[in-house]
Amino acid sequence: MKSLYLAVLILLSGCIHATEKFDADAFYGSSEIHPSSLIQLISNPNNFLNKRVTVNGYFASAGDSWLYLTSEHATVRDILSAVNILDDTETGELNDTECNNGWVEVHGYYLAVFNKERREVQGRLIVDRMYSYTKGKHCWERKKAFPLEMLN
Repeated sequence: MKSLYLAVLILLSGCIHATEKFDADAFYGSSEIHPSSLIQLISNPNNFLNKRVTVNGYFASAGDSWLYLTSEHATVRDILSAVNILDDTETGELNDTECNNGWVEVHGYYLAVFNKERREVQGRLIVDRMYSYTKGKHCWERKKAFPLEMLN
């Protein structure tokens, strides 16, 4: 009876542990990542839409999140020199991370979204993990799959 109880605990702990780490390769169905510069994402977004990317930039979040070309662009909120980041966390975690207001490397998915006001397709970054160059460590990592109902 004790061994059965122990086996159930081990199985349950394995299930709990498995949900703590997000498996991007399995979720996106591909391990291919397209390295990009922020300038490439801004000037040629069609080349990266609906693909996994890695990109560097200056991350600033204050209610909405953006990856800017420079800290100066972030200071004046120059969104023409930035890519919008979708913070799909329930509590706005990206705003409160060590990543905020600093140079980062973003690994994520460049999602195609339709801008109704401008009547065009644009890209938004869905972050899977973020590395802070200032802190020298990963400062945010996705723990569960992106909620697809947010796309509607």
